[in-house]
Amino acid sequence: MSARGFLLAVVAFVVLGLTSGGGVPTDSAARAVADRTPSPTSTASPTGSPVPAAASIFLVRNNQLIAVSREVDIDVGAQALLEALVAGPTDQETAAGFRSIFTGAIDALEVRDSSPDGTTVVVQLNADLAGVPPPDQPLGIGQIAQTLGAAGATSIGFVGGDGNVLGVPLPDGTIATAAVTPAQYAALVAG
Repeated sequence: MSARGFLLAVVAFVVLGLTSGGGVPTDSAARAVADRTPSPTSTASPTGSPVPAAASIFLVRNNQLIAVSREVDIDVGAQALLEALVAGPTDQETAAGFRSIFTGAIDALEVRDSSPDGTTVVVQLNADLAGVPPPDQPLGIGQIAQTLGAAGATSIGFVGGDGNVLGVPLPDGTIATAAVTPAQYAALVAG
């Protein structure tokens, strides 16, 4: 067979293969194809905006901790609660005698680490407690412990901006160098 004959045979074979359907059956009508797009699993709204939810933060009034409600972004969780503590009371709450130990004394509280279930949280204080008067320090730590405890945390550790563990005051005046629990500050809660 010549080269030209071989080439014509290959072209005829390819054309025949393409037009015959290659063994794939054909339908006389269109068929619906199943949607295999995975369903979304995020709790974020369809527009991607934050999802607000009511949560409790603890503010101070008459040297006692009292829970107040705040709308926070549930996707942010513990961090949103700490930011609400730093922001402090609303004007109406201030008029009613509420305050936050951290407003004006510490510019930021950050969640440094958290267990997947949120029961263990490590909080980074971006400034030491030196700017907080000593009698108010246990109230401030209590604000954090009770606020995170209301959200499910059972163990709260504290570190400085350098990552080193900070000792924090307990209500009895001793210093805790290990994680604290909301129960250790329960005596400061009004009621």
